[in-house]
Formats: sequence, structure tokens, C-alpha cells
Amino acid sequence: MISEAIAAIERSRPGMLSPSETIALLSSTDHEVYSLYSRHALCPAAHFTGYTEDTPGDTLLLIPDQYSDIYLHRLEAKADYDSGEIDRYNCSSALFNAEWERFERFWRGSHRPLSGKWRLE
Repeated sequence: MISEAIAAIERSRPGMLSPSETIALLSSTDHEVYSLYSRHALCPAAHFTGYTEDTPGDTLLLIPDQYSDIYLHRLEAKADYDSGEIDRYNCSSALFNAEWERFERFWRGSHRPLSGKWRLE
């Protein structure tokens, strides 16, 4: 949920990202997730338009819970970059990339791609 992601980054990097920055990053991440999903026959999201500050906090994010650290690592990387903490940024980015690759392998391995087509909306 959006509210859980906001709470998680606030615990991890207090005061470093505003709720609106957090929501924008969550939206950007889920646009990438939707792009991945939409290339497969069983796309769990019918249509994704993004999140705004008006999106309810109990809105579910697109990545399954077992891979939800992706969101925190992306948010941490942004906070670390913005604060000039380059070593922390490199670590957060590496964690994000590793989790993203693990999620992408899972998704591609368990969902049949559309037959030669890209279904992007």
C-alpha cells in the first residue's frame, strides 16, 4: 500500500523525501512494473494511470509483497542521492537492481509473454 511505503521510507530516511516525492517515485516504479506486466498474457493490472497525492493511501502497489523491498530500495536510493550520500546511494541502488532482477526473473519465468506483441498503453 502507498501508506506503508511512505511509512517505511520515513522510518528508514526520516524527513528526506516528502510524501509527494514518495508518491511520484512509487508511481514511476509502478509504470515500469505495468510495462513489464502488459507484455504478458495474464496482466494483473487492467490499466495503470499512476498515483497522485489524491490517491488513497490504502491503494495497493503493483509488485507482489514478496518483492516489495523494490519500492523501499528505490526510495532510499533517491533520498541518498539527493543528500549527497554517494556510498549509501550506491548500496541502495545495488539492492534495488538486485531485487528488480529477482522480481523480473520470477515474472518472466511464471507468465507467458504475448505472442510477439508489445501491449503498452
